[in-house]
Amino acid sequence: MLTLLVLVFCEVTPKQIAMASNENLCLRSAPLVLFLSWFFRPVIWAVTAVSSALTYLAVGKAKKKLTLEHLLHHVNAAEGAGVVESYEKDMVRNVFRINDTPVEAIMTHRTELFFLRENISVQDAVDSFLEAGYARAPVLKDETEHVLGVISVMELAGALRKSPQAPIKRFLSPPYLVPGTMKANELFFRLKKEPIQLAVVLDEYGGLDGIVTREDIMKEIFGELYDEREETGGEAISPEKGGSWLIQGDADFYDVSDILGLKLEHDSRTHTIGGYLLEKLEEIPKQGTVIDLPEGRYTILETRRQRITSLRFTYRDKPES
Repeated sequence: MLTLLVLVFCEVTPKQIAMASNENLCLRSAPLVLFLSWFFRPVIWAVTAVSSALTYLAVGKAKKKLTLEHLLHHVNAAEGAGVVESYEKDMVRNVFRINDTPVEAIMTHRTELFFLRENISVQDAVDSFLEAGYARAPVLKDETEHVLGVISVMELAGALRKSPQAPIKRFLSPPYLVPGTMKANELFFRLKKEPIQLAVVLDEYGGLDGIVTREDIMKEIFGELYDEREETGGEAISPEKGGSWLIQGDADFYDVSDILGLKLEHDSRTHTIGGYLLEKLEEIPKQGTVIDLPEGRYTILETRRQRITSLRFTYRDKPES
């Protein structure tokens, strides 16, 4: 009973009152707090000295360090107090997270890539751009994956009047090549300093792995971005009735962990929930495959090109709300 009284009248109620009228209460109580702090200063000094001495004898002198975990803990506490909005907390977390995110985790993989061949005409390239709805694309040599350069719709528009049947290789810009292991924040600062919109990502053998744009990096901080030509898709992670979750296979692994409240053991090279399940299963699953893991059950709903495109997750033990 005493604990309940302390919780209601000494913890919850004072916080609610302070949040409702903080400035007015501060102005009224400041003189009293100043007097009490001066009056009890000897007692405060004595208690602090004894506590510091006992701490030193027990653990020695330890320097206080502000770690990333402590900072994020304070941000979470600020959200709980209503000082920080939920989306602001997510943005702060994402800003720090891209420091450890390699560009290969956010790139458009070569299997999903829109590209052009060097010998197609300017007119055909413009038609391809209009049909696909992209603003720029890498250009590959013959039938290989060797990147000759990058071309944009604006460059093609300038060439269309003069040489509509000329091969596009005459109008290429040199490609900006980066390794897949480069961190996303480092690439972002490089793209800020130079007039580059698209970087070509190479694998460890020097072959084409994918591309990364400025927009891809911004998405890691602000979430999904759409222009006027794109249709807004469903959420990558969405709840279903009964406590299960519908998840896209390319959903970010850390987003799944955060939203579902799971602590998942995984390889450092795993970047998506689909990759996580392939790591655990050690084979390519088919539609309808059920994977039981310690955290719950995954049901593969759809696959395409040997990749998991959608799945359903059900908790083994439903977490407390």
